Amino acid sequence: MNKRAHILSDWQKVLLGYVALILFGSILLVLPVSTRQGVISYLDALFTSASAACVTGFALFDTYSHFTLFGQIVILFLIQVGGIGIMTILTLFIVAMKGKPGFYDNLTIMHASGGSRLSDSARLIYRIVAGTLIFEALGAALLAIRFCPQYGVGRGLWFAIFHSVSAFCNAGMDLMGVNSPFSSLSAYSNDPLVLITVSVLVLIGGLGFVVWNDVLAKGFRFRKYQTHTQIVLCATLIFILAPALLFYLFERNNAFSGLNAGQKLLSSLFLSVSPRTAGFSIYSMRELSDSTTALTMSLMFIGGNTGSAAGGIKITTFVIIIFGTFAAYRGRKDLQIGRKRMPMILLLQSVCIFATYLISVAIATIIVLAAEPFSFAEVSFEVVAALSTTGLSLGITPHIGTVTKIVFIVLMFLGKVGVMTLLYSMASHKKNPDIRRPLDSIQIG
Repeated sequence: MNKRAHILSDWQKVLLGYVALILFGSILLVLPVSTRQGVISYLDALFTSASAACVTGFALFDTYSHFTLFGQIVILFLIQVGGIGIMTILTLFIVAMKGKPGFYDNLTIMHASGGSRLSDSARLIYRIVAGTLIFEALGAALLAIRFCPQYGVGRGLWFAIFHSVSAFCNAGMDLMGVNSPFSSLSAYSNDPLVLITVSVLVLIGGLGFVVWNDVLAKGFRFRKYQTHTQIVLCATLIFILAPALLFYLFERNNAFSGLNAGQKLLSSLFLSVSPRTAGFSIYSMRELSDSTTALTMSLMFIGGNTGSAAGGIKITTFVIIIFGTFAAYRGRKDLQIGRKRMPMILLLQSVCIFATYLISVAIATIIVLAAEPFSFAEVSFEVVAALSTTGLSLGITPHIGTVTKIVFIVLMFLGKVGVMTLLYSMASHKKNPDIRRPLDSIQIG
């Protein structure tokens, strides 16, 4: 009885949880009450549901113009659940019913949230939910200062809540179609209140729940943080400042030509933060230079941090690969970061994730190029945006056909659940015999 109750692995529960969430959302969105025209195909509803639940932000239709208030609420619900994590929500129900999560519940949530200690799982869940609600409430309050005078109290509050949740969960979906369809935050390209609030929400949401927990427990004592937290914070700072400088150099005589120094700095920082899988835009991607587009694709591919609302291969994965590469160049057998030695399995897993993403991008790009009339640059950008759950677009997504919609749904799902979750969910429960084969070698490079 006990074995049957736990026949599904933790990773399979996470996987099936997101499948169920996407299907549930698609059923609600296909209802006539969800759209202003009252008609939407099931595939389009499934695509929209996957985009929201996987916090991608890809839109076949402008969210405000096409969906009713009910449809917008469904989309926001999918973003919130997808951003916090399906297993976090399910665990809250378990706690409400049982009063205390059991061993298997704690194990599942530890894996789903990126935690490392079984005993802290329940406390981590409470902090995830409480922290999410607090940050989203603060973000909504700040955005309401701008939106309420512009759109009225009722609509302004709704817009503030929607965009705060969408930013914190790194979804990038917006309701700015009230100004112009698919305009995102372009109307606020020089508004410090909106851009700084959205950027901070995106960054906090992309840091990861384990990082929050560590910072909350140890305050601002950087040396006391776990190695994971130290790497994430340092790498995040680098991946904000370095790309911001490059964006400034690339666009100072292009998209930024009519801006003053402060506005150029603000725009550069926003362009650096948004590709961390948030997907908000203040300029049409077609207005930006090819250098900016290439850099944006790179940032989307890397993404945010493990155990967060962000997608991509994750910052820690990229850091491990970089340090592993330097170790190989120097002929070292150990992977060392700072004064700590890391297990080599981390490098193998990181390379596996990196290779899987590259292969997925290559295969999806070939399929979409065969099915659509768009250029290689347009398709490859859109494919990376889908897999990294970023949702930035060169404007071709509303015009894609059936095959491409299915490809993007698969990519968004893979990007959200993660490569390791997918691999672990397919792994056999049977123990392999402890046999080591004869050692041999081949030439590489």
